[in-house]
Amino acid sequence: MMPSSFNSLCAFISWTITSFLCHWTAKRFLKSWEAVLGSDTLIASSTLTFLQCFTCFFLVDIPSTIGVENSSKRISCVKIVAHILATFCTNYSMTFMNAASTFTIKLLEPITSAVAQSLFQKISIPLSSMISLPIIVYGALLFTRSPLGGIEISFGSLFAFMSNIILAARNIAISTEHKTNSSSSLRKPKEILVFVVFVVTFLTTAGIMERKEAFSKGITLLVLLVIGSGIFHVMYSYISTNIVLKTMTVFNHSILNICKRLLVVVLLYAVGSRRASGANWLGLLMCTMGLVIHVLGKYITSVPDIRYTSSITKGRMKTMVCILIPLVIVSSTAVSSDLNGEGYAVPLFNKTLYDKYSPFLTTRNEIIKDAQRIHHELFAELLKPYKYVMLLDIALHENKGDPAITIGEMILLQRMNKTLVYFCDYHMCVQNNLVKASSIARNYTRQNLVILLHGGGNLVGWVINDHLREKIFNVFRGFNFLLFPQSIFMAGGKKHLRYCENLYKKETNLTMILRDRHSLELAQKHFTGQPKLIMAPDMAFQIGPVQRFLKPFYDILWIRRTDQEKVTDEIPKLPTDITIRIDDWLRWPTPHGNMKMENAYLIANNGLVFLQRGRVVITDRLHGHILSTLLDIPHVILNNKWNKVSNYHNTWTKSLKNTRVANNASHAIDLARQLLIEYSDILPEKVPFMDVKD
Repeated sequence: MMPSSFNSLCAFISWTITSFLCHWTAKRFLKSWEAVLGSDTLIASSTLTFLQCFTCFFLVDIPSTIGVENSSKRISCVKIVAHILATFCTNYSMTFMNAASTFTIKLLEPITSAVAQSLFQKISIPLSSMISLPIIVYGALLFTRSPLGGIEISFGSLFAFMSNIILAARNIAISTEHKTNSSSSLRKPKEILVFVVFVVTFLTTAGIMERKEAFSKGITLLVLLVIGSGIFHVMYSYISTNIVLKTMTVFNHSILNICKRLLVVVLLYAVGSRRASGANWLGLLMCTMGLVIHVLGKYITSVPDIRYTSSITKGRMKTMVCILIPLVIVSSTAVSSDLNGEGYAVPLFNKTLYDKYSPFLTTRNEIIKDAQRIHHELFAELLKPYKYVMLLDIALHENKGDPAITIGEMILLQRMNKTLVYFCDYHMCVQNNLVKASSIARNYTRQNLVILLHGGGNLVGWVINDHLREKIFNVFRGFNFLLFPQSIFMAGGKKHLRYCENLYKKETNLTMILRDRHSLELAQKHFTGQPKLIMAPDMAFQIGPVQRFLKPFYDILWIRRTDQEKVTDEIPKLPTDITIRIDDWLRWPTPHGNMKMENAYLIANNGLVFLQRGRVVITDRLHGHILSTLLDIPHVILNNKWNKVSNYHNTWTKSLKNTRVANNASHAIDLARQLLIEYSDILPEKVPFMDVKD
């Protein structure tokens, strides 16, 4: 008895691991493709599918259709074509979403096949299938949804579901083919050995060519991943039909197939970049329950003797209970935590890799949604222990981008259900006010209060802000500090850099969030020690998309810095056939209200007004770029010598379709003219009579 159980366990583990590795290597290939070759995701998915099927062709002995009936030829043709199309849809789905989400949608495959076969055979759909189908569909969509919003049917979900439908057609063909006794099998060992030798030789050659720079760096890895995905696909299919089914009953195979699929989802989630909320886990539990209902209904209807069924179903029910109880406990804990506003997720990913999806984000809405997703996932974890927060050094000056950051920080804290007990802007964060704030802090503990420091672009480069942070560290010693996303630029000189190194690297209770890859690398070089270093997008993205609410006055609005970060290029001779306004929003005063928080909103909103004066925008300010993105205004980026704008753009927004990067001022005007032509159909017209002199 024990050897049989041990064999079944080994078969199940092998089945699960090979299924996981098949999808993990495919996802890794798709993510590596853009970095190595930079081509379109459709081309990447097509290439992956072709090479996977090519691998299957070499390893699987497909029966010849020569001399067989036309019906058998059609069945074989349907099976092969459907398999290729379903594989492509699965691969293409993973370019839009995480592999765990794609595989969750594919939990629908058994029930989709059952419904399709009922329709094909012109019999009524079983009651269990009618009950389980909506449960599994809703559960899958619930698991794949973003923690920030409601359920959305994305392109990734649609392609994953399309894969299920195609596989249903394939499964019907396979069931018909089994009746004709013409199923496929693995090729002979000698043929498989030839394939292995070919693969090893090819990989070795590719590695040599890559080292000699004849191939792009990473080509060998791509080949290894795609061949591995094909091999693992063949392995888990063979294990399922030729090993697992021979070590257990059909019913146990169906139940363990559920376990296998759920374990693959969890494994893909664990090694992926996404985090799951309580609602996501609840969706996975619903999928499980729906699948169990389907399998149990299918089993009961397949056994005509009710007495026989009832006598053996007790053992099967014990199996299902053992499967469901852990899932119920985990999901209940997750949902409870989620309802308490804390979120539920294990940090199973490297937070310095948050930007790995940015190459695939081409529109304003995609970039905003991904930035907000990252903020939610990161701060749900970092702020989870705390109910109360203090926010120090917020911006209330006329540099419109910094108040926009302040607004984003406030929106995030509200969404996280945190209580703000004190805040001050730079000019109010003087010693006596900090002492007052510290007396307020004594009403709390370091376990329920965290000190938040305003984000922006003043780390190291603006000396006065680093000095203020030192005061804050000393006044609130013993509390935990979290620095919202910041950029580093080396404008303070070597002496001040050494001062910052001594200041930040010794802070044991500090978490520093950097705003771009370059800043993260500088922080890792100069501040590695006690503080935790993480990367995340600018907080102004919490504002979300903004609809243009003002007609433009000029063809081009050029926001040009006038402070220490200004671009040194001379302004070229301006064209006379278009109107260009050159200005800095520091000189665009904002009417003030009675409350400091009110003024932050007014100043940020005035920045949005400032940018809408142009049909397109040229900017050397980072928040000229970010707020133009929120407004969906086509714009051109200019760099200063510290490359603050392009560093951010290269990290998070480099694939934004309506953004261009200029080499100099003349180039910026040329690119802006191109944007006027390219987006002429959707850009608003200027207000009339702007050519009439005052």
